[in-house]
Amino acid sequence: MDCKGVTATGAPCTAKAKSSSYCGRHARAATVAAGAAARAAEQERLFATAAAEMAEATKHLKSASAAVAAAAHRDPEIIRNLSVLGLNNKKHSPETIKKAFRNLAMASHPNTSGLVNEKEKKVAEERFKKVREAFVNLRAKLGL
Repeated sequence: MDCKGVTATGAPCTAKAKSSSYCGRHARAATVAAGAAARAAEQERLFATAAAEMAEATKHLKSASAAVAAAAHRDPEIIRNLSVLGLNNKKHSPETIKKAFRNLAMASHPNTSGLVNEKEKKVAEERFKKVREAFVNLRAKLGL
C-alpha cells in the first residue's frame, strides 16, 4: 500500500505504508497533527466552560447588586451599616461595599495606621471594631 502523505514539494510520497495509511515519517506527522487537534478541541471546550461560568457569575453579581439596592432602601440596620462604611443610601455593588470596608479597615486598624500614642491606638481599635461589625452585618444580611 502506498503512503497517503505528501512531500515538502507537494508531490505524493512514494514510500510504502506499513500498518496505517502512512509511512513512518508521515505517520508521526499525522499523530502530531491529531494530538494538536485534540488539544485545540480541549482548549475550546475549556474556554466555553469558562465563558459559561463567567456569564453565570455576572448574572449572580447583578442580582446581588439589585438585592443590595432593594434592601438598602428598606432596612434601617443596612442603612446604618452603610453609613458606618461611609456609603450613602444609594445603590452600591458588593465590590463597592467590600472596597469601602478594606479602605476603612486599613486606615483604622491600630497596627497599620502608624499610631504610636496608646490613646490614639485605642480610638483606632474601637473604630476598627465598628467598621468590621458593620461589614459583617452587611455580609450576613446581603449575602456578600
